[in-house]
Amino acid sequence: MGSRASVDLIQVVRLRQGYYDLLRQLQSLFAGHKFGSRKLLPSRPHFKEALFLAMEETSRALSQRKIDRYASVLAHSLMPEQQVDSSIDLSTLIRDISQLTHEDIRVLGIRRSIYADVMAQRPNFHDPNPYTEKIGEFRHAIVNSKLHPDDFRAACERLSGFGLAAEVLRNTSRMGLNDFCYRPTRRGMKLLKLLDDTV
Repeated sequence: MGSRASVDLIQVVRLRQGYYDLLRQLQSLFAGHKFGSRKLLPSRPHFKEALFLAMEETSRALSQRKIDRYASVLAHSLMPEQQVDSSIDLSTLIRDISQLTHEDIRVLGIRRSIYADVMAQRPNFHDPNPYTEKIGEFRHAIVNSKLHPDDFRAACERLSGFGLAAEVLRNTSRMGLNDFCYRPTRRGMKLLKLLDDTV
């Protein structure tokens, strides 16, 4: 009985510490220069729903980095230019982060660094050529990531399942048999903006 009580106490302490870490990080972001001059509206229903979900997920988080990411998404969602107005969208992004690994987020960020200029010019994303033209940079990024190409592709597939990435139509004149090419979706780019420097 004493052992069970000790376990329950540890869980309560861990839960409270997670809440504290999340709220402390939020307070830090709100106090920063990016938010200091803004009129924030944390009473918005979509923000409250996402905050409660983040607190729930924080109780299961095993790393401070993940908690920092929850805080970053919540804080940056209040920036007018982000336009995260749907409660389903913001809460779903929080849920996605809870299920994504650090490598998944890193691979998403790597693809942003390759294709950011292309995506800024082509918001419909229908033309695969601008992406396959950068296949050399894509190969180089895989090597620099220190990930096995199969693990890199697995991360791309996982991101695709969350609607954060899309496979680009193969161009046989530029791509070898073992080449593959994925780009961030608009939703993936939105998540990266909300994550800011916690990628």
